[in-house]
Amino acid sequence: MGGLIFLTRRRGRPKEPNAKRHGLRIRLNEDELYRLSELSRKTGKSRSDIFMQLMADEYRKIFGKETI
Repeated sequence: MGGLIFLTRRRGRPKEPNAKRHGLRIRLNEDELYRLSELSRKTGKSRSDIFMQLMADEYRKIFGKETI
């Protein structure tokens, strides 16, 4: 008895290799929120982009390289 093979196409958008699939929530006091918002306003970058840049700079400073 022969079996049927069904080929199905994947649905939805294709996965991007470097997609941001994880989130992080941080708690800030009023002063920290003000400073982050001021950096955002002055640079025109989002608060998330500022945080990511600061994290990359700190990583580079400590480990001496860009990424893992």
